[in-house]
Amino acid sequence: MTLDDLLGRFAEIVEERDGWVVPCPAHSDSRPSLRVAVSDAGRVLLKCRAGCPTGRRTPDDEPGVLEALGMSWTDLDAVEPGEVRARAKSTDKPAGPAAVAALAADLDRWTANLISGGEQAYDYARDRFGLDAADCERLGLGFAVGLGGGPRLVVPFRDELGVPRGYQARALGQDARVRWLGAKSPDGASWAKVGWLPGQAGWAEVLVTEGPGDGLTACAVGYDVALVRGAGLAGSVADDIVRMAHGRPIVICGDADLAGDAFARTLAAELAKRGESVRKLRPPRDGDDLTDWRARNPAAFASDLTRSVASAPVLGGVAARLDAWTDADLTEVASARRLREHFEAAGSGVRYSPEAGFFILEAGVWRPDKLDGVRTAAQEVAHALWEEAADLARELEAIKQAGDPAGEAKALAARVGKLKGFAKNANTSRGIDAMVRELKALRGVAVDFEAFDRHHHLLAVRNGVVDLRSGELLAQDPGYLLTRRVDLDYEPDATAPRWEAFLREIFPHRSKHAGLPDYMRRLVGYGITGSTAEQCFAVLWGKGANGKSVLTDTLTEVFREHTVTTPFSTFEERGSGGIPNDLAALKGSRLVMAAEGEQGRPMAEAVLKRVTGRDLIAARFMRREFFEFRPSFLLLLATNFRPQFRGQDEGLWRRVKLIPFERYFAPAERDHKLGDKLLAEAQGILAWAVRGAVEWYRDGLGDPPCIVDATKEYRQTSDALAGLLPGIFIYDDEGRITGKLAYDAYLAWTDEENLPSKERWTRRTFFAALEERGATKKKGRDGVYFEGIRRARQPDAVPDHDAPEIPEEPRTPPNPLAHRQDVPITGPSLDDAF
Repeated sequence: MTLDDLLGRFAEIVEERDGWVVPCPAHSDSRPSLRVAVSDAGRVLLKCRAGCPTGRRTPDDEPGVLEALGMSWTDLDAVEPGEVRARAKSTDKPAGPAAVAALAADLDRWTANLISGGEQAYDYARDRFGLDAADCERLGLGFAVGLGGGPRLVVPFRDELGVPRGYQARALGQDARVRWLGAKSPDGASWAKVGWLPGQAGWAEVLVTEGPGDGLTACAVGYDVALVRGAGLAGSVADDIVRMAHGRPIVICGDADLAGDAFARTLAAELAKRGESVRKLRPPRDGDDLTDWRARNPAAFASDLTRSVASAPVLGGVAARLDAWTDADLTEVASARRLREHFEAAGSGVRYSPEAGFFILEAGVWRPDKLDGVRTAAQEVAHALWEEAADLARELEAIKQAGDPAGEAKALAARVGKLKGFAKNANTSRGIDAMVRELKALRGVAVDFEAFDRHHHLLAVRNGVVDLRSGELLAQDPGYLLTRRVDLDYEPDATAPRWEAFLREIFPHRSKHAGLPDYMRRLVGYGITGSTAEQCFAVLWGKGANGKSVLTDTLTEVFREHTVTTPFSTFEERGSGGIPNDLAALKGSRLVMAAEGEQGRPMAEAVLKRVTGRDLIAARFMRREFFEFRPSFLLLLATNFRPQFRGQDEGLWRRVKLIPFERYFAPAERDHKLGDKLLAEAQGILAWAVRGAVEWYRDGLGDPPCIVDATKEYRQTSDALAGLLPGIFIYDDEGRITGKLAYDAYLAWTDEENLPSKERWTRRTFFAALEERGATKKKGRDGVYFEGIRRARQPDAVPDHDAPEIPEEPRTPPNPLAHRQDVPITGPSLDDAF
């Protein structure tokens, strides 16, 4: 099912800035109250503003939203959002001057359309809301035909000074899928949540309505109106309404249904906290809003409304604020939700995975909560709850001292006592533990650890996110779940002349090192992509004073959060074997640096294959659960000695990129301030690496000949059997030799080469090495033998004139498999092996 399919189930759709509102199927809805949105992660969300549960049944055992729709959580999770324009995001940053100017031009154009040919809109405003033509023009209403869904009546959202801050447009036709269409927010900003409609009667009261329709209906009677864009915003618009009302009495006109009651209750509590005098007006018939009320008797509506406004009950401060605290709010789960909202209100967010704990959103990326920030926030939430309870208790005491004129002190005292008891428990270690524990399981907080840093082509920077495939700078989006950031602004045109000169200095030979500076750009660019498509690692090899450390130190500083420096021993053989636990720290990194291993110590070849491939790696952090991750980094081994590889299989050597650092800088040539000079070009080095990434995505690494040749020579000289195969043995498709003779020859050869006993292989290891080098192991009647190799004969090699002459082996071998007339080509000590 797609989101379009889901929305198609509803007869009425109201579009908002970050989603849609449709009639809730779980309760009798006079107007849409079920919010439908898409999260940053692409998940479709449902929330009833009247409080209907989404997945479970109500306390009265009535179906929740999903059950009423004939769906389950699994069905909802499977809904594909498709190409949606609205995402569940929130920002309180107001639109800038350019966006406001563009909006003003649109509104002026639509107003001109209304005056010149908007009879249909005039008729609708008159019949539906009671506005005459003069009202429409005074309020700046407009007529638009190009917004989608047919012709529309445009209602501008202006502040009290008349500055345009948004709009909503009502479809005039009955077949429009979206009735109220909101203005698309500018990038990184938001249009206002509240608009001001000036009346003409001069009444003292300011009416607050849900949405523009009721606002127009109240304004037609003469009232000044603060219209709220949607009922779900009730908790965040109090400051705007206080500013607009400017000390005048406020009357909240919610709908006569559950959603309207929740709107009035929440807003009244927020206004009461600010010391405002608040009254509540509810239409006399259940399910009606102000416009429905008017439609029942247009002629009597004006007098009915003014009478109801005058008699609307005042919501006392304590009563109004307590109305916002239902029994459902006094639970540990509700406290966890308040904790989540505490982060969101600060422009942050929180996520949790069992493998790594909590993550907190900071500057567009998710930081591991290393300093117990979640628990600190829980303490703040608990303290705020205690302050609210204590403040209500003080106000209740003032009511008692005033003689309890409304006779409400006794009932209020019980409710305040209940809130104080809950607040006291919330401030204990047990209460805070419970809040944090429940937070872990809240939908939208719990996340699979593998979901972090999954978008390898994206690189977070200070001023956004870079798409490394194109070099384009994108806006920050928490939904990417990136955990690391380059602490630099990305400027595509930034340069790094000293850095590029440095690369030419450390690879100076135009013929021998041809293409190496450009290759390093592609290699580093490939590394920061997080891709392992090349399945390779680089060995930066040189004897010292050659620029190797300056290169790795500079890259580490520029890409500090994406770089992990790990001990060389991580990739060396260990007695215990297996995958080392320090690999857990490599998850999510892009560059991994390891320097100066122990000379002669064999490398852990299986580990190197795993970390440079696409297979899952099992690891865990200290005292955490095991998790699996796929490598997303380029390994750079910087060493004065070439690492020792025993194996010769293609699976290993095709991964090796040996980069020789052959330049030696004499003491007089060394610039001890070079590191600082290079870091002064950090922004240019970032742009240089991004260009390398774009090149890699387009063309691949493209190893220059010097890398190919150096790696080939490295492989040949790293072979532990070099001199034996080829040498004592040679490759021959028709060749064959017994395992016993082969191993005896190997032992004799190790004696000749003076290999220490600890470096001599067992028969099993030696046989495996022959197979690794292409020989085929088979078992015959007389034991193991190998095909594809044989002993070298005299014509197979250049004669060694210094070696003593060796008599040819007798032609009648004792073993029928050893039938070849082979003659060793090395010293006499090997002859006994045959």
